[in-house]
Amino acid sequence: MTFDIHAHLFGTEIKNGNKMDFGRLKSFAGRQMDRQLRKTAGTWFEAPTDRLIQEKTVQWIEESTLDRVVLLALDWIYRIDGSRDGARTVVATGNDYVAETARLSRKIIFGASVHPYRHDALHELSRLADLGASLVKWIPSAQRIKADHPACFPFYDALARTGIPLLCHSGVEHVLPGGTTTLNDPRRLSPALDRGVTVIAAHLGAPMTLYEPNFIRHWTRMTRRYRRLFGDVSALAVPLRAAMLRFIARRDDICSRMLYGSDYPQPAWPRLIALQLGLRNVRSIARMPNPFDKSLATVRGLGLPDHVFSRAEKVLRFA
Repeated sequence: MTFDIHAHLFGTEIKNGNKMDFGRLKSFAGRQMDRQLRKTAGTWFEAPTDRLIQEKTVQWIEESTLDRVVLLALDWIYRIDGSRDGARTVVATGNDYVAETARLSRKIIFGASVHPYRHDALHELSRLADLGASLVKWIPSAQRIKADHPACFPFYDALARTGIPLLCHSGVEHVLPGGTTTLNDPRRLSPALDRGVTVIAAHLGAPMTLYEPNFIRHWTRMTRRYRRLFGDVSALAVPLRAAMLRFIARRDDICSRMLYGSDYPQPAWPRLIALQLGLRNVRSIARMPNPFDKSLATVRGLGLPDHVFSRAEKVLRFA
């Protein structure tokens, strides 16, 4: 089976636990996400409704060649005292909204998000586990999470007990503003791994440009120590990251820790890596109407072994 473990579902309506502050998505990647989101909903001049986003996302997943797709929630920012910080939250996607969407297709798997600082974090995790959560997603810089802070440790113990993996962004965050890149250092996840949590470091900590911090070497070293540490290859089909990916793909020990993710709705850019893909493949991929298939074909074209696309079946939690 082919799995995509990293696909975002967004929404704009507070009543569904969602927030989308388009005015604060000023980066290039943020503007591309905005564009893709409006394209998904078929509206270019108004904020798309949750129903339109939901329906089109489900349609694209159903029509794709993927067998299973994890749609991700994203919790709000919480302060260390457990209170919600709505003013600093730029994007949030409600857990119940995602769980409801997952019930619309047998292909969709529910990916939850619970901020570890919230006062009801353990109760919320238990509730979402009952709803079928396959993993918990964090973006530390955007959510202001210090993953090595003792406030997170009880949450890690709960994750280990339930067998729910933690999918955590690593490396520079290019879409959501706020926080600092050091919060996305995979070394901060050591306390989770020490407590028996299965951790998936999104993007392998790879830099987008030569001038960004490169955390991939830290992730690689950590895989030697922690057998429960994995990484996903989402958003790696850009020139510098693709070159790194092709290099480490030659190492069986590293490939055995990688899983496929698309980072939808971030679009695939096959033309940016035409040298690696070849012009014929680029033309073929560019003509694909389905964004999930386009991302899958782009990453497959980099020569990763088949088990990268199927390993999630052994890593995710299935209720």
